[in-house]
Amino acid sequence: MQLKVGDVLPRLLPCYRSVDLRCAVGFQVDSWLNLHTVIRFTHQNTSEVKRLYANLARTLPVVETTRFKIICKAFPLSKWNIIKEQISLGYLTLDDFKFKISSTDVDALPCLIAKNPLHVISEGWNVAEAVSKYATVSFEKYESELLKMGYQTTYNALNSWLHTKLTTPIASEIVMAAPVYAKILRSDYRTERTLRVIVERSASLGNLNLLVEVVRQNSEQEGLQETIQLHSTILRSAKKREAEVFDLRVPTSLRADQIKVSLVSSQPTPLTLDWSDVVVQSKQASPSTRTLLALFNRLRDVGHIQDYLVKEGVVRVDAFYNAVTWMLSLCSLCVIYLGDTLRKRRGYMRHIEIIGSDQLSNTLILGVGARSEAQIDKCINMLEKIRDSLSDDLGSETQVTPLLFFRHIAPEASKKIAASRGVILLDSLELNKIADLLKSDNIREARRRLGVYTASRSLT
Repeated sequence: MQLKVGDVLPRLLPCYRSVDLRCAVGFQVDSWLNLHTVIRFTHQNTSEVKRLYANLARTLPVVETTRFKIICKAFPLSKWNIIKEQISLGYLTLDDFKFKISSTDVDALPCLIAKNPLHVISEGWNVAEAVSKYATVSFEKYESELLKMGYQTTYNALNSWLHTKLTTPIASEIVMAAPVYAKILRSDYRTERTLRVIVERSASLGNLNLLVEVVRQNSEQEGLQETIQLHSTILRSAKKREAEVFDLRVPTSLRADQIKVSLVSSQPTPLTLDWSDVVVQSKQASPSTRTLLALFNRLRDVGHIQDYLVKEGVVRVDAFYNAVTWMLSLCSLCVIYLGDTLRKRRGYMRHIEIIGSDQLSNTLILGVGARSEAQIDKCINMLEKIRDSLSDDLGSETQVTPLLFFRHIAPEASKKIAASRGVILLDSLELNKIADLLKSDNIREARRRLGVYTASRSLT
């Protein structure tokens, strides 16, 4: 949905003290006409903005001739509605100097929050930027007068005074620039399981949430992504502008995905004010056991695995786990099927049915099977607790990847819950996809679906 000034500016206005208005106007026929006006909001008061004008006047020739003027005027924020009303009526009055401007509803202008705005020079913050239609008169018509003052070009004069990025002779009549005084200073991993985010924001900016999401690429359809929310943290009211540090837990099995951190204004509707991507590099792998797959295909072929995944009868559970352990082994994992051998132990560990490891990526596998849809959520909770406990014991160098197996098609809601908790849910659809990948000799993608992220020329 295209944002408009009226959607964005009201949220930002509490951060500002004044309106910095800079206008380039030219005399045309019998009246003064707006050529290019920049409306810039700022946290500085009018006295501070006027000092900026004075500094410009000391270093640059003042532009004021009988045919062309650059006018700078600072207003307290309380005057904004008057400025907006005048623009809607088709004129502006600055210190008794009145000139025409195209009648414009500023609130209805399309607006974009940009890290590097197209039209104005920023202060190091993101900028909510909006532009109106192009002016009907080119400011290059007045270039001769500016050259006499010592300016090299018309662009040089306007960009110096208006702090803009003009490069063409026809510009938008109005540019609105509202800096967003809230930003993500840094977002990176502090430990294997902790993402540190540092935020700086204006104390006047309220209703802010810090979101952490995982963005996963769809391996079957190029360009398709799935976004899963991990954290939503409400930022409390601040007494002053200062850096705030957030340490947020991220499951280790998600470290090879792209993490997106966003600063969102939540009211009246969600609006992203700043964003940062954390891309995690996967570990390098040495040659795989490709020869094992070739040998298996000579003795059985991968099609038998898919038969066992759906095999009915009194031994269907054993057949199912036989197929699962075959697939894990063919993906270069060292696997042990425990079955009921741990049932006599206490605690969550007694539920583990498959354990495995991958030396190439220093990954440990924990496998549990859900016998029904009702068990899936319980298994997710259990696997998350076991993973976190083992991760703390083993340290950050070892990745613990929990796998939840389900013979049938799992509900979509359960898949999203599992993904958000860092548990890889392998239902019949996903397991058959892995088997198809093995059929096509694509071991690397099969391993990725199992949560084992390595990159090597020997893994296709």
